Amino acid sequence: MGNFLSFSKQPPQEFPAPEPTSSTPETEQTPAPKVSEPVLLDYFTLVNNKPSKSEIINPENCFSVLSYNILAECYAHFLSKTIHEKYLDISYRSALIVEELRQISSDIFCLQEIDNYTRIYKVLFQELGYNTVFVPRFNMRGDGCAIGVKKDKFDIVEHTVLDLDKGHDYENKTEFTRGNIAVFVTLKHKASKKVIKVICSHLYWDPKFEHVKYLQMSQILSHVDKVCSKDDIVIWAGDFNSKPRSNLIRFILEGKLPKQKKMEFKSEDNLDIMRTICEKLKGIPKKVEWGNVYENYKLAIGEEETGYPAYTNYTMKFKDVIDHILYSKKK
Repeated sequence: MGNFLSFSKQPPQEFPAPEPTSSTPETEQTPAPKVSEPVLLDYFTLVNNKPSKSEIINPENCFSVLSYNILAECYAHFLSKTIHEKYLDISYRSALIVEELRQISSDIFCLQEIDNYTRIYKVLFQELGYNTVFVPRFNMRGDGCAIGVKKDKFDIVEHTVLDLDKGHDYENKTEFTRGNIAVFVTLKHKASKKVIKVICSHLYWDPKFEHVKYLQMSQILSHVDKVCSKDDIVIWAGDFNSKPRSNLIRFILEGKLPKQKKMEFKSEDNLDIMRTICEKLKGIPKKVEWGNVYENYKLAIGEEETGYPAYTNYTMKFKDVIDHILYSKKK
């Protein structure tokens, strides 16, 4: 498989969330943008930043990945003043979500803000041909992250969950207790026998607390360096609640230290915390160099230059890219 992994782009999201990343009609008269067909990028394109030679790709050694914040039922009521209740009903939305997954038919999906897993989704995912791992957040709301894989392409070897509230220097501060998690799944690709490690995460949403999501990011990166080798194939997908040129994404991709001018809400105290976190990370041997699938989005849809999509989050007041699918670059 090595050089020829394929990824599908994340569709614009159809249901808005009060905190994070979904979108839907803001009124009954304004439909959300339609989801286009998946666009595949092979690993050769991602690493070398140029079009691949399709004739050298073995389709059996390719796989597609989708990431989607689907808006948990427990948050939907926050939108009742702007969206008709029939569009927020879980039976209505879950049917659309499952149908969209069926049409896109990605080999791997990473879902955030999923609840009603046992009552609704688990059996439906099985009927679509997926084995799934679901882990609820460490709070009382019941939503969490799920990773699904096509039964005919992958075996699930193991999974672990990272509690982002624990294992750091700020456990005694309540502002860092948010119930967020990251799910790590180890897969074996049946055709190639290659091992693939997939991470699904949902980072804290509030831009006023950028230092909180920074700490969460650092915990995931630290765990990656503990459980992954430099030769591993690693996919990290989810709702990062961070724009492409944000401090957080720049640090993951480029190792850039945070700057106050990049903060949506300026805070010298928060910036100091972020810098302290980065300095600690820089002391850890970096086993994985990350790339972002979306950097090549425009190339994938036929344009001549690389670039990000216009948005992954689409609401009345906010349209931007805050969701990402990252991959381990070839050394």
